[in-house]
Amino acid sequence: MNETGFKKELSTVDLFCMGLGSSIGWGVWTQQADWFVMSGPVGTALGVLLGALIIIPQVLTYCKLINLFPKEGGCFRWSHEAFGRLASFFAGWYLLIAYVTIIILNVTAFSVWLKMLIPNLIEYRYIYSVGGYSIYLGWVVAATLVCILFVTINCRGVKFAGKFQTVVVMGILIGFLGFLLMAFMRGNPAFITDPSPFSLKNGPSKSIILWVAIAPWAFCGLESVSQGFGEAKTVKVFKVWIPLLFFAVFIYSSIAIITAMAKPWDQMTGEWLATATAARIFSGKAGVSLVTFSVFFAIVSGINGFLVSSSRLLFSMADLGLVPKIFSRIHPKYKTPCVAIQAIGLFVIITTFFGRGILTWFIDISAFGQASAFVFAGLSLCKLRNRFKLSQWNTLLGSLSVMAGIFFLVLLVTFKMALTGIIAIIAYTILGLVCFQIVSRDKKIRIR
Repeated sequence: MNETGFKKELSTVDLFCMGLGSSIGWGVWTQQADWFVMSGPVGTALGVLLGALIIIPQVLTYCKLINLFPKEGGCFRWSHEAFGRLASFFAGWYLLIAYVTIIILNVTAFSVWLKMLIPNLIEYRYIYSVGGYSIYLGWVVAATLVCILFVTINCRGVKFAGKFQTVVVMGILIGFLGFLLMAFMRGNPAFITDPSPFSLKNGPSKSIILWVAIAPWAFCGLESVSQGFGEAKTVKVFKVWIPLLFFAVFIYSSIAIITAMAKPWDQMTGEWLATATAARIFSGKAGVSLVTFSVFFAIVSGINGFLVSSSRLLFSMADLGLVPKIFSRIHPKYKTPCVAIQAIGLFVIITTFFGRGILTWFIDISAFGQASAFVFAGLSLCKLRNRFKLSQWNTLLGSLSVMAGIFFLVLLVTFKMALTGIIAIIAYTILGLVCFQIVSRDKKIRIR
């Protein structure tokens, strides 16, 4: 067991699959049509590559910090060691909503996925509408049941959750390789640039920049490694994170190019599952089935991976006294943060009653939170360098991480975020400050 009472039961493969399954979620299969409108096929692929290159300093910063503090909590714990309570609270506060948002997206995406197979079940008994989005009893029940299932899986031990994630990621990789093979055999590379390699409305430079702006959200799954590291057996984290980033980049960019090889990509804009359209053109019903079940595996891997990450983060915040102590309670038999897992599951279930209409606000906060984590991590490495007598190289590395995080934040606010998103972030920040004041007052600790 580690110092906080968790069992060390995750292998290197489990940790790798936790990160890859969290990174390659539902979005890479379902958002291609939107990304084509925003960036075009080549613009998407180049945006993925450039975003990953900018993130490399963060990955190296995380590798250094996690070796100094091999516990769950990630950026939150590093910020606490470097700057104390207030800074670390907001590092954790922003990251927590980033993780939970992706669980919400995947849980609701499961209902959308099930709707493709059994539409009458999901649209059973209309209840009300929120923001123009109709809420059905079948929708709410399906999302609630899948959430309860993964709460149960995670409460029963990280080893169970880790092995489950490994099996699911194998399913994702099989689906991806099948999709790649179909395109190789029957795709037409000429369609990649038909009618243009980049967005028809944004031009080459803006097409690439717009995708780079969402890179923190797209690669948020890399954070799973830092949250699960405290429960891992002997692992060299560098050997997990670098291959993980490479695989994520390859899969993201390849699926964009493969999808565009089916027909002129402007004919697929507006479709929820352009990848399935491409697969049908390549291989008929068999291709559609392959993509459909790849989407399923991607959805459940995202739910499972981020439930592990968010619960360990919430546990760490409670363990250090920045949220109510009850969230640090560990199951006596399974040695999991059961209360934190259940609390996050309950919050996700509540959000399903609002449909997918409110998720735009959550996505904006999520991307902001992940980019902020890059800044906090870089600043932490710079601050901790003298304490641990690290080389000057670490100051440069931390500074690059800070600059990259600020760069992502500027891109988000300038190119991606609507006024409603900015208002949501401000409101969430004020809520965080109120919560921090309440917890600090209860413990009679002054803000510093």
